[in-house]
Amino acid sequence: MLPILTAEQIARVDREAIRSLGLPGAVLMETAGRSVVEAMIRRLPGAKSSRPVVLCGKGNNGGDGFVVARYLFDSSAEGFPLVFLCGTLDE
Repeated sequence: MLPILTAEQIARVDREAIRSLGLPGAVLMETAGRSVVEAMIRRLPGAKSSRPVVLCGKGNNGGDGFVVARYLFDSSAEGFPLVFLCGTLDE
């Protein structure tokens, strides 16, 4: 099993991939979102026929959540996921 990384560690890995491999951040975001949905479909029976809820924060992780929602929408025969953007107006 792969280790679970903190948000700080993931940010460092992302920066290094962008710097050393020349990968755009958008490519990393797309890959992360697609991978999450593929894992959900493999591990959760009925995932393709349910109506998922995606909670997105502000910033890059929120962007990942919106990519997840788009892939869920594309893979679902039941309609669109519910997406909530969480945060405060003063941030």
